[in-house]
Amino acid sequence: MVRFGIPLVLVVLVGGVAALKREALMQRWEDFRQTRQKSSVVGTNHETPTSKRPLFELVSGKKETFRLIDKDLANLGINVYTIGNNPPPKKLRLPGTLTFDPNRFIRVHSRFPGEVRRVGKVAGSNRPLQYGDYVSVGDLLATIWSKDIGEKKSELVDAYCRVQFDKINLDRVNSIPEVVAKKQVTEFEKAYQGDVVAALKAERTLRSWNFSEKNIEDVRNEAMQIIELIKKLKAPENIGEKDRSMVQAVIADDDKWAELDILAAQAGVIAEKNFNVGDMIDTTNVLLRIADIDRIQVLANVFEEDVPALRALPPEERKWSLDLKSESVDKEIHGHFDQIGIIVDSQMHTLPVMGYVDNSKKHFAIGQFITATVEIPGDPTQVVIPVAAVVEEGSKSAVFVESNAELREYTRRHVAVISRGRNWVHVSMVPDDYQIERGIEPLHPGERVLINSVVELDAELNDLVSSSKK
Repeated sequence: MVRFGIPLVLVVLVGGVAALKREALMQRWEDFRQTRQKSSVVGTNHETPTSKRPLFELVSGKKETFRLIDKDLANLGINVYTIGNNPPPKKLRLPGTLTFDPNRFIRVHSRFPGEVRRVGKVAGSNRPLQYGDYVSVGDLLATIWSKDIGEKKSELVDAYCRVQFDKINLDRVNSIPEVVAKKQVTEFEKAYQGDVVAALKAERTLRSWNFSEKNIEDVRNEAMQIIELIKKLKAPENIGEKDRSMVQAVIADDDKWAELDILAAQAGVIAEKNFNVGDMIDTTNVLLRIADIDRIQVLANVFEEDVPALRALPPEERKWSLDLKSESVDKEIHGHFDQIGIIVDSQMHTLPVMGYVDNSKKHFAIGQFITATVEIPGDPTQVVIPVAAVVEEGSKSAVFVESNAELREYTRRHVAVISRGRNWVHVSMVPDDYQIERGIEPLHPGERVLINSVVELDAELNDLVSSSKK
């Protein structure tokens, strides 16, 4: 309690002094109003008491200009601000989140409906894959059993067998042309050519289903084994124990004939897993989602009125600094944004702004809230003044410009406000013709404007103007 006592007392004292000054100023203005009202009733020759003397008066020959006539006003906190030559950059703060890089995010489907027979294992372990595990390209994700796979593989085997046996028949008839009619030879040739086409079609079908060349080669070898067995079966005396064991091996392997392995096409982390052994799946089911999180996307939102300023930035200046909400230490991440969306959100009236951040150290998490700060270079056709200097009069905005420093004269000038921030207001230096017709005037660097008590001064100036007209 002792540590915090002295600063608290200082804050109270400073606040008390400021309050007393403002109270004194308001009391002087109230006395001035009462004196002027009394003077208008009694007459213009009425003597104003010393304690009730006016604070300021209208300047004749100058539009909406008043002069401070009390030398003690400096003690009441009336200050001015000198407009700078170069407007400071405008900082846009865009809320957003971190999300997956859409170019490094895949959804794994099965090309065939069927049953999940096996789930892939974690590298170097017997544990089945689960959410959060890392997989490399070519790792086994799952094994699917499907009758469609078995049918297509059987069609390929059948096509290979037909090619081989029709080729045997064709060679036989070609070897005895004096016995076989030419028409029959032609029919054998057509049958053989049709078998070749059917085999090629079956191979292309499997390739279109992303069967590897190894899988197709295994089917071809299987077909050749069956062909050799059939050839030997035509001569029973030639069948031996080796041939019998081969047949048994083919029959025993039928259970895996309709299986297909699903392999990882991209390295990354399993962001979602939606299956287990025994599940019946369809081609529309998303089995896994795999994401490469070494680079993640920054998705921020910009209000549509600020979009032109962002689009005007050249590519090399499209930089931003990111502040992560969940970070305990305030440190910014510098980067750049690559793309500005083209579709406005109908609810928030914002557009997405997209960039990327390196996450090779796995420091960031998907879904973290961020604030992206973009610096927009100051517009040379604008000047920047404090918010406290502007008086809002309905749809109009006005400031009090110091027109004569020695005589402490100030002129009310209507200006065109371009944009408003928390502490600063951007005002046009060169109003257009339409604004000029409405009484808008320019504001230039180097001019000095009042930055406090402007609302009270505006009210008093209105009273002075209306009294002078009467």
